[in-house]
Amino acid sequence: PKSNYNFYRFSTSFIEIKMATTLPGGVFIICCLCGVEIQQNPSNMCVSCLRDKTDITEGIHKQVSLHSCRSCGRFQCPQWQHMALESKELMAVCLRKISGLSRVKLIDAVWIWTEPHSMRLKIKITIQKEVMNGAILQQATVVDFIIR
Repeated sequence: PKSNYNFYRFSTSFIEIKMATTLPGGVFIICCLCGVEIQQNPSNMCVSCLRDKTDITEGIHKQVSLHSCRSCGRFQCPQWQHMALESKELMAVCLRKISGLSRVKLIDAVWIWTEPHSMRLKIKITIQKEVMNGAILQQATVVDFIIR
């Protein structure tokens, strides 16, 4: 096989430059930010650099208000309806209230347990979004619902 390294001589020192190499698994290049050898992708960045550089949860509200009657326990979603805590009906109402969720693809949503008297509900959502030349990034975040 051909050598992966090209040596250039500048004055008295050698600089080692790693070029793109072709192996049976595909073309390998170095990450444009950290220099780690990766398989070629549309962003030319490794996964850790891509996660550090882009935040797909930006624009999604992390705290949302949810109105509930203190005496009967009904939730307002356009009309007042009785729903059990951590039910799938209440999750559907909560997901509709999150602004910015329409710009990303929702992959998963699960309840995170909180004390019933805390007047808070938490949902962990996993979202996907296409970033930088077709690369798809997936991230998880927690959205806190304050019951008022």
